[in-house]
Amino acid sequence: MATAPRYRIESITTSFQSGNPDARFSVRWNGKGFYIKISPTKFIDSPEMTQKYMIYLKVLKSGEEVIGDIYDTDIYKWVMAPFKPLLVELAPPPACNPKDIKITLDEHQFPEFVVFELDIIDEKLCPRRVVAETSPVRPSFVSFFDDFLDDLETWTAFYDPAGIVPSFQDPEDALFKPPSKVLIDHCETECFFKPCNSGVQTKHELETYKMIHAAGLDSRLNLCHLYGIVMDEYDFILGVLLTHIHNRGCPLSTKIAPEEPGDPPPEVRQR
Repeated sequence: MATAPRYRIESITTSFQSGNPDARFSVRWNGKGFYIKISPTKFIDSPEMTQKYMIYLKVLKSGEEVIGDIYDTDIYKWVMAPFKPLLVELAPPPACNPKDIKITLDEHQFPEFVVFELDIIDEKLCPRRVVAETSPVRPSFVSFFDDFLDDLETWTAFYDPAGIVPSFQDPEDALFKPPSKVLIDHCETECFFKPCNSGVQTKHELETYKMIHAAGLDSRLNLCHLYGIVMDEYDFILGVLLTHIHNRGCPLSTKIAPEEPGDPPPEVRQR
């Protein structure tokens, strides 16, 4: 029996401008990145499909899971259906034993990629591959001035994503899931990888961790520890490395306010 592909739709990008009906789907399939652009300018003699797409676009822009009788999952199936044969061909499952799958954070953040566009001709969905030298998606555009980076070097460490290994209970999850637990220092130290989505927020957090470090609180109290900052080769900040909390499958909130039946025991909550 063939192994089912491991994939997820990572993001859907639409325009805030009402006059821009384009959309882009970012898909992670068996470890590779696939970026699917849909634009009505590529629809030819397809009024029914154009109308369907515009209705779907309204659902996507709303952020709701369902509007009327249209679910977001219906849209995902509609988009993915014509591309699946191509994705199966371009990103087959790894040849190794699934238990031996291992990638670096660099490979996850900057995967091999393929760009597609969806043409619709005479109401028929026609996927088309587009030649692209650079990926249309980057994990982060956050950067800091040199003086701030120089100060960071005086009290914390910088890590290359190529030396960081995502860790999953099921190794196959590395092919499509975003990492949270990662291993650093030759896989000897567990950390929580927090992606950097906002320069302002990240800078504020780093300034807070600096004050905690300067006061020596992170070594005396059971506080979250900053192990370092993940930076790519272009000096963009990908994220920060923090203390990894073993929650044994329990929500983190139960460690903070354990009041419900079935919450983990005190020795787990106090870690």
